[in-house]
Amino acid sequence: MDLQILSNLRLAVRAALKAEYPTTDIYTAEITSLIEEDDSNVVEFFTVFFSEGSEVEDGEDLDDYTYRTDTYLTVGYFHEKAERDQGWLDAEAGTIRQAVMALDDVFAGDIKRDGWQYLPSAEGSVPGIQFKFAVNYSN
Repeated sequence: MDLQILSNLRLAVRAALKAEYPTTDIYTAEITSLIEEDDSNVVEFFTVFFSEGSEVEDGEDLDDYTYRTDTYLTVGYFHEKAERDQGWLDAEAGTIRQAVMALDDVFAGDIKRDGWQYLPSAEGSVPGIQFKFAVNYSN
């Protein structure tokens, strides 16, 4: 099976976020705190976590050319400013959702927002917001 589209999706999500936040680091792990060399927290960063894609027949013949893949992705945006101004974070959330949902036009499938949650600061971590997206596509 050709799962190149999973790799393409990963690259597309990173590119979409970088286009909106060109100076912000993007990590591919579920983390809520990064430490600078001086033991202070990193002020702003993204995390992107992709589940493994699964292929299902779903009424289609699976071969090297035809398949259906389902996967999930989680995007976390963390910024120390969110500790003081959750309204600001809500505005940023709209920008991030729009950037990821716009990828729906790029892939032959469907991207759905599957929920979000505010992640408050805990034990010195940076607060943020986390989005989950369900992605279903077929070539």
